[in-house]
Amino acid sequence: MSRYDRPLVEQLLPGVWDSDYAYGMENPEAPRPVTGCSVHARRDGSPREDCACCDPSGRKATTNPKRGNTHYAHLADIHAAWRHGQLTLKERRAVFMRYGLGLTQREIGLHEGITKQSAEERISRGVGRLVAHLNGDECESDSEESNTP
Repeated sequence: MSRYDRPLVEQLLPGVWDSDYAYGMENPEAPRPVTGCSVHARRDGSPREDCACCDPSGRKATTNPKRGNTHYAHLADIHAAWRHGQLTLKERRAVFMRYGLGLTQREIGLHEGITKQSAEERISRGVGRLVAHLNGDECESDSEESNTP
């Protein structure tokens, strides 16, 4: 079983609030369809429309479940982590504004009445807690939150 890392979680977080987010997104682990298959091509060299491996759009391409098809499972896990993760309200607000609304750290700081660095710390802690939740790890202690505005 693979572990979740920060870049993957940050890439998928906008999907928590945008139901169309995954539409058209490429899964780098998914197999690529072969175009112009010599086995199934017509005599003139053009691909057959009914051939799964020759379909240039890739809609009919066969997949290997061991290599791909995890994209939507990851999105479902991110949704569950957002609902059940142990984020503070301040972290939730910062993560939502960053990944849900697309605000910059400076804009989040202005909205929340904090510095850009404090906004960055809240986002970083929040994403870290989501990653820890997804991997089944212990969350960080709440001691450092009391020092942050």
